[in-house]
Amino acid sequence: SGYTINGIYAYDLESGYSARGYKGLPLDKACIYDGDEIDVFAFQNSYGMDYYTYFMRDGVRVRKLHLAAGEEAKLKLEGFMFGFGGPLKRSDRAEQNLLSDVVGAQLVGFDGVDVHPVPLDGMVTDDEGYVTVRFADPGVYYLSAVGGSGRYDSNLGLPWLTLEVA
Repeated sequence: SGYTINGIYAYDLESGYSARGYKGLPLDKACIYDGDEIDVFAFQNSYGMDYYTYFMRDGVRVRKLHLAAGEEAKLKLEGFMFGFGGPLKRSDRAEQNLLSDVVGAQLVGFDGVDVHPVPLDGMVTDDEGYVTVRFADPGVYYLSAVGGSGRYDSNLGLPWLTLEVA
């Protein structure tokens, strides 16, 4: 299994950054504070070669969005092999060509009660990983994505986005 704290690989603050990144920490050694967001995931690949995926907007990772009813947001679904790229800074992942657009992924929604994802009509990532989301009705929506592919046909972790529509 793996985890991130606020979307970042948990590392030993005393370790120096190198070509291999930071020295990672087991969960029982990581510093977690009130308000931190923890992603815990199980690898489908025994070598940790699954893609850790997330949504980006305007080049910045997003975990929560606020939109007006009917307003559109263009998102990008991106990821990297956690076993290789996890310890690295995003800029080094990009430089080493470790980031990948996730294409052909179907966005799904959860209503907060039912655990089964519901496909969202017309919301599939394009050949650069982009998708436009828009909801006419106010409310809180929980979004993820299934299917699609990154580089090397690796297994994809499920991204998570909370969307508040006013």
